Amino acid sequence: YAIALNNLAMLLKDLAKYNEAEETINKSIEIVRQEGDAKTEAIFLNNKAIIFQSLGRYEKAEELLQESITILEKRVDNSVTYQ
Repeated sequence: YAIALNNLAMLLKDLAKYNEAEETINKSIEIVRQEGDAKTEAIFLNNKAIIFQSLGRYEKAEELLQESITILEKRVDNSVTYQ
């Protein structure tokens, strides 16, 4: 469910429905946080940063990317490689 919400959020971003995109991605992030899925949370935060970047809100995008990095450094087995 969270992955579908994330995908929907990115589609909404592409449709320039930024408020809906942000609301939807926030739901997906909350779900994975409740599940304790740090890797997916970090990915979804990256996607949320893309939404903010599309809005020209670069400082917020950078903040989200830093949060994603922090999560990965603290909670994820760093031997996992993402492509």
